[in-house]
Amino acid sequence: MIKIKDKLLNEIIKQYQNSYDYNGIPTYTLKFPIFDDKFNFRNDTELNEEVFNKDISILEYKKYLIELLEEDKIEILSTNIVPNPMIKAYELNIPKDIQIDEILNNFNNIVIYPTINSLKNSNCKENKVFTKRIAMGEAKLKILFFKVEIVQEYCDNPQYSVRFDGYRGYIVLNDEYCNENEKIEYIQDFGIAYSKKDPNKRAIGVFLDDLAKLSESDQLKWYIKLQKQQNDFVINRGFYENLVIGNWINNVSIYDALLDEMKIINKMCQKMHVPKLYKEEFDINDDRIKDYRIIFLPTLKNYWDFLLVIEKMFINNINTETFTKGDGTTKNITELREENGDKKGSIKLFEEWLNLNIIGKNSIQNDIIDPLKKIRKIRQKPAHALQEDKYDEEIWKKQNELILETYKAIRNIRLLFSNHPNCKDIEIPKYLVTGKDITVF
Repeated sequence: MIKIKDKLLNEIIKQYQNSYDYNGIPTYTLKFPIFDDKFNFRNDTELNEEVFNKDISILEYKKYLIELLEEDKIEILSTNIVPNPMIKAYELNIPKDIQIDEILNNFNNIVIYPTINSLKNSNCKENKVFTKRIAMGEAKLKILFFKVEIVQEYCDNPQYSVRFDGYRGYIVLNDEYCNENEKIEYIQDFGIAYSKKDPNKRAIGVFLDDLAKLSESDQLKWYIKLQKQQNDFVINRGFYENLVIGNWINNVSIYDALLDEMKIINKMCQKMHVPKLYKEEFDINDDRIKDYRIIFLPTLKNYWDFLLVIEKMFINNINTETFTKGDGTTKNITELREENGDKKGSIKLFEEWLNLNIIGKNSIQNDIIDPLKKIRKIRQKPAHALQEDKYDEEIWKKQNELILETYKAIRNIRLLFSNHPNCKDIEIPKYLVTGKDITVF
């Protein structure tokens, strides 16, 4: 003998765990029970298989679903509750009275899910650790938190490309390392997370659904880096707003803002009839500047690598012809060597050129030249001596301070150039003008 309600629950569980991607089960596709439009209740709830295979009424169907719902064994979604009820994206904890109302009044459009409670004793055959968590009822867009070194492993592996735009990133296996029929394994979205107890401590946040798509071995690799205290971390605001809530993000990463400032400065140089200040402009996804981003693993080596790319982009990239080959709207530097015969460096020439053309020498020194000299000075230490690598979470703070100082210096160059009469008609993006939406994340 078997209860109809239990048989119905077993069928819901079986269809959920056997579905291609652990989707919900619409009432119109549920294979059991077959029902017609009769509305007479049965008094018996225990039937043998022969009797059980007969039709039951829609009213009985609703009755059993409501009972299972009240027992916390199923949950109901519909388009009245979420945009796509076929995917259990989040743990929404919809009040039971709302779900019951959907069963009673929107029956043909509801989607049924077994709960974690009803799945805990199920005979799940899934072996992959993160895929199994979805098979056992966890929401696909649940965010799990990992130790930061997991992303560094991919950064150091040439088989993978890692991109990060300030609040979200991705990891992809490069095409040349894929077999013809091999599925490319990747993390579609990850974000920086912060400790609730100590904002200086970081983690990596990833959606469970992304992890569930990895191979069994890769899932294990991520699993061993799982943070033990998951509730201690929170994902950064930009990741949450954009990928969880679905809002448009107005904030711009300071790393992107710096590249935009560089391009505008070059436009201004053209208007001033001098060669571009920066020999090269860069896109955030340029492989040559792959270390131009938030440091994932806070080691001295990663900090020096970051410093090196900053120096190459904003100091070594300075075009000295800007200061010597203007066509008359600015004064040119004519003496290119020091008194001892050594060639003047790019910062030195830049400083002299600014002082020659712009009033306000103290501001120039403090706001532009000193920050650029600081980068060069810090870089000299690892460039001229062997350094022992070490892990130090203070590096995250040092990086933030350095990128802020660098941004202020480059922004001040743009502000100075904007005072030139020929630059008045250059359109500056509003976010650069106000600076309000620029963030380090």
